[in-house]
Amino acid sequence: MSKALVIGNGKSRAWFRSPRWVAADDVVTWGCNAIYREGPVDNLVAMDNAMKFEIHASGYPKKHQCWFSSWNVIDSTVWSIIKHDCGVPEYFIHENEDETPLCVINEYKSNTLQDLVNETLKQNPHYSMDDVKKELISKDWRYKDAGYWISYISGRDKIASIEEQYQSAGCAALALACDDRHLPDGTFQEGAKEVYMIGFDMEDSDSLYRGTASYVSENADIDNEQNILLGWATCLDSIFDKYKDVSFYWVDCRIRGQVWHGAALDDYHLNVGYLTKNELCAKINIL
Repeated sequence: MSKALVIGNGKSRAWFRSPRWVAADDVVTWGCNAIYREGPVDNLVAMDNAMKFEIHASGYPKKHQCWFSSWNVIDSTVWSIIKHDCGVPEYFIHENEDETPLCVINEYKSNTLQDLVNETLKQNPHYSMDDVKKELISKDWRYKDAGYWISYISGRDKIASIEEQYQSAGCAALALACDDRHLPDGTFQEGAKEVYMIGFDMEDSDSLYRGTASYVSENADIDNEQNILLGWATCLDSIFDKYKDVSFYWVDCRIRGQVWHGAALDDYHLNVGYLTKNELCAKINIL
């Protein structure tokens, strides 16, 4: 039976800092976002513009399988045309240093960004552009990804595009871990029938990497955190329901016993079990 370890970045997994600790040969590892900084996983998933840009620029996808949302390679002349008339402040345009004939364009709020910047500066004329970005993020954390992110493509990358919509990289990784698929290199990857989840805290939206590059700052005030958590919960709910033949094991679940859609979480999804970190280590041979 195929198994997967899906590694979220909630602080409950602070004890597990290296994917290399998984010694079992039959466990496929799925990691999210900045975990690549600590070592490679079998599959790395990223959804946010800044994070995808960082990972690609690092060279990690040259050797390791990645799954990025909306990763579509196009002719770089398209960006040349867009850039000329986009009206986005230079501060919010991010490009790799070396231009090549092919690129990937990711953007967020590019159509309204200049107006938002102007309004913020009108109210706070002493602000720098860094201050403007912090102000926008305080209203909606997704503004950390605002503007254009241009990744120029050189050679072959092991990146597959995620076309489905997910609330987070963690949710996307869970769903991808359960699906049978052919990888871009032609190899077949069987969907897992046992999925172990660590770092899915759900108490708050905090991350082990908060305050580092591509994340919001430590002291950022996230006004819409409850909406974020509700979106994550709804996404998890749909994944647990869609893959009823998969056994999920939620490690160190911090919301166990709480109400989930009108019933205790323990009773709502019959295919979801719970483990402590010690039980996990014994079950899949974490060193």
